[in-house]
Amino acid sequence: ASTSEGNNSGSDENKSDADTGTQPPKKKSAYSLAPNRVSCPYCHRKFPWSSSLRRHVLTHTGQKPFKCPHCPHPSD
Repeated sequence: ASTSEGNNSGSDENKSDADTGTQPPKKKSAYSLAPNRVSCPYCHRKFPWSSSLRRHVLTHTGQKPFKCPHCPHPSD
């Protein structure tokens, strides 16, 4: 069984190599095209929208602003 798995993974790798050369270039997202970028005061990562920054800042502060719909505890 291990030899057939090895053959499958090899053929999958060959397929992905062949597909990579024929794929059209990726389009840029609205996120990457946003003109004004705001920096995080904690890690200086840049965000295109202040709403994105507000959500990111929660990862630094540890605040849990959302309530669990089933009990009084903040959601994790």
